Amino acid sequence: AAAFAEIVAEEIAHRHGFRPRVLLILDEDFREIVAAYPFSEAAAVPKTGHVWFLAGPAVPDTATLAALAGPSERFEIAARAFYLHAPDGIGRSKLAERAERLLGVPATARNLNTCRKLLEMLDASAG
Repeated sequence: AAAFAEIVAEEIAHRHGFRPRVLLILDEDFREIVAAYPFSEAAAVPKTGHVWFLAGPAVPDTATLAALAGPSERFEIAARAFYLHAPDGIGRSKLAERAERLLGVPATARNLNTCRKLLEMLDASAG
C-alpha cells in the first residue's frame, strides 16, 4: 500500500506540479477502523464523531492531547486511528486543530458522515 501511495504522489507531482501526501487505506482496514469507533453517542449526530486514519503507529503526546480536550470532548488512540467525539463541534476544538502534530504521525481525518458515505461507495463497488 505504501509503495502504491508513493506512485500516486509522484504522478500527481509530475502532472500538477505539487506533491501531496497520499495515505492509502485498504477496504477491509477502512471498514475495521470505522467499525471500531468507540463513542456510541456520536451515532445520533455523526458530524460530532471524527476519525483520524494514521499512516503508521502513533507516537502521541498524550499529556498535551488530554490538556487540549474540551470539557465535552473524548478521545481514544488505537493502533491505526485516533477517535474524537466533539459534541460542541470540531471548529471550536483545540484538540482537533493540533491532533495530527501531537499524534506524531501523518494522518487524515474524516467525520462519521463522510465515513458512512465512503462505506456506501465501497459497498456499491463490491457488488
